[in-house]
Amino acid sequence: MATSSSSSSQGSAPGVLGKRKQTPGDLIIDSLEDLKGSDFKRFRNKLSDFSYGDKRPIPRGKLENADWITTKDLLIVTYGEEGALDVTIDVLTLIGLMGPADDLRERRAQHAKLKKTTHEKTLSDISKEHRESEKFQRIKEYNSRMGEAVHLQEIFTKLLMIIGPQNKEGKEEEIRSSGRRHLQNMEKRPPTTIPALFDPDKCGFTPKIVVLQGAAGIGKTMTSKKIMLDWASEELYRDKFDFVFYLSCREINTIPGDISLVGLLSRTCRLSSGDLVSILEDPGSQRKLLIIVDGFDELRWTLKGKSVGCPDIFMETHKEIILQSLLRRQVLPESSLIITTRTLAMEKLNTFIDDSRNVEIQGFTREDREEYVHKFYGNKEDADKVLRIIKDDDVVYTMCAVPITCWIVCTVMKQEIRKDLALIRCHTTTSIYLLYLEVLLNHHSKKEPSVPRKQSCLKKLCALANQGLLNQQILFEKKDLERHGLSLDEVESVFLNENIFHWDVRTQTCYSFIHLSVQEFLAALYYGMDDGSGSMEGTFLPEICEGPSLRDLRSDHSHLLLSVQFLFGLLNENQVKTFSEITGIPISLRAKPAIIEWAMKGNNQRFYTPTIFCLYETQDKDFIRRVMSGCTDLDLCGSYAGHLWMDRNYSKQLNYCLKTLKRESFQSLEFGFLTVGPECQKLLSPFLHRSQKVRFHHCNISSKDCPGEDKAEEEDSSSSGYKRKCDSLSFLMNPESKIQELV
Repeated sequence: MATSSSSSSQGSAPGVLGKRKQTPGDLIIDSLEDLKGSDFKRFRNKLSDFSYGDKRPIPRGKLENADWITTKDLLIVTYGEEGALDVTIDVLTLIGLMGPADDLRERRAQHAKLKKTTHEKTLSDISKEHRESEKFQRIKEYNSRMGEAVHLQEIFTKLLMIIGPQNKEGKEEEIRSSGRRHLQNMEKRPPTTIPALFDPDKCGFTPKIVVLQGAAGIGKTMTSKKIMLDWASEELYRDKFDFVFYLSCREINTIPGDISLVGLLSRTCRLSSGDLVSILEDPGSQRKLLIIVDGFDELRWTLKGKSVGCPDIFMETHKEIILQSLLRRQVLPESSLIITTRTLAMEKLNTFIDDSRNVEIQGFTREDREEYVHKFYGNKEDADKVLRIIKDDDVVYTMCAVPITCWIVCTVMKQEIRKDLALIRCHTTTSIYLLYLEVLLNHHSKKEPSVPRKQSCLKKLCALANQGLLNQQILFEKKDLERHGLSLDEVESVFLNENIFHWDVRTQTCYSFIHLSVQEFLAALYYGMDDGSGSMEGTFLPEICEGPSLRDLRSDHSHLLLSVQFLFGLLNENQVKTFSEITGIPISLRAKPAIIEWAMKGNNQRFYTPTIFCLYETQDKDFIRRVMSGCTDLDLCGSYAGHLWMDRNYSKQLNYCLKTLKRESFQSLEFGFLTVGPECQKLLSPFLHRSQKVRFHHCNISSKDCPGEDKAEEEDSSSSGYKRKCDSLSFLMNPESKIQELV
């Protein structure tokens, strides 16, 4: 457990391991006390005109009536502890007091030897204490009950880390892409690793400061704690750093009153202030220290203007001054730093540091996601089943690059996974994103804002997301934020990333949401945020509902498809009500009647996959029946809008809608421009069997399920044993056998 700082952080340091040790000041006092009255007067007289390095002599007026203690204090204030010892020995030698000079020199050497021995003993103790520390070996999850925790070593999965910023075009592509393309974009630039963070670059430069930046929930704190754990276990940095300390900015916010650097560090480990002093002030060797400052963006800055630094590790002052002095290298200048922050705080951080190595944490790669899911379940069968479900939804699978989303998906699937795959109650994409938003608001946002302030900020961000989506804009300038009443001080860093790009001879700062799908979700949420419909009546149709009807949205306004899908998901009052109760932020879609009327328009027998996805998101069986009940014939077509994943992973949604109808049979079922895999054949088999006529045109009939993001978009339709392109196929009876015969 962390220990509180005590008053012993000032003055002489308390003893290490229970025994008081002498300080340099004590050594000087002992020497001065042994001098006769005339010798002490000669000492002070010579000291008043003695120059040491670039330091001026101590003024004669300050020394004239000084006693031993005052003289010692003047020496230390002027020259520092080690310099004061040098000056005392030199002055004693100059006035011919060789005995006291040699005696002080010998006692100083013994003191240094004892201090080194004590320091090495402390090194062993602190390593042991870190290994045994509950703080880093076991961590609590967001839904942990009292006494519940997971072992960090068992659950931690490596993250993709990239050195240096990305160019504007690359960042836009990363934000827009999903599925296989998103994976390819993530893996374009060469990665780095935790052990290599302080390695020299190709020019031989070794950084003293490493900044780990990334979005909320991307794994910055988990990475920091893993560094602590691996160092304490002697698996990391033992040749680089003798000691590693961890400072949580969220915890620093809770410290009342003034504190010293020694006091601050003593709160984070089991060392006493005296032990820390013996480490931080070791004069005999170049002690290598690493301090991890975790969550810089969470600091609540209360001091205005530039503050005077605090180079003294004992001086108690405002906690912000201590941190600024640490970041500016005004104290412990030889130490190394790892600073974690969300990108929105980079501009503030850059006012304190320079010449840093900036590393972006991008999240899980494909292999990392699979490793995490397998670690989460500890059972290959369950993990493979969950991965199969996740990969069916490109939107959710892409967001699973963010560890927090991966954890949410695994957690909500845990209760369902023992069921047969066809019976699993899959959570909708909207429900996953609502849980994502809930966790961000409750566990990653600033603690002090009231619910109304959070609600106001979220509503403005939703308005920004909505306007950007309508204008097909994903990178925003500061003036765009200001147009929606957002100031950088107000914006929650959990939602926006800051990106700095080269622009001619200048740099350009832009802001973006972590991924386009998050912007699309918030754009839909805008219409349910309190009075999100503005002053208009409930019949107002949201602007993202472009076109005469839902079925017309697929081609002319394909960039709005996912946001509209989220909008339909928000029609589900149960999941919205739960979100509102937990966060305190009300959501009410007053435009619901207008949305339903828009969905009903123009419906005949033909449905496109985006329509089926929207209906499924509502989980409202009455609504689905109203939209589809008039269908005696059903014609399901692909989206024609570049959403290929919808056209191959639609069977779960279609099966749900058809079961909801409770229709015994259809006169005809037609499938066009779709992939029909074995899982789809299995789920839809009862409907195919009972339909009088089944027709496939321009479909890919697969003999095995599409491998998600890996190959479904790139396999040649003529690949043997994988799928066969069907320009047109009709049959009137026993469709199951015909499908099997075809493949």
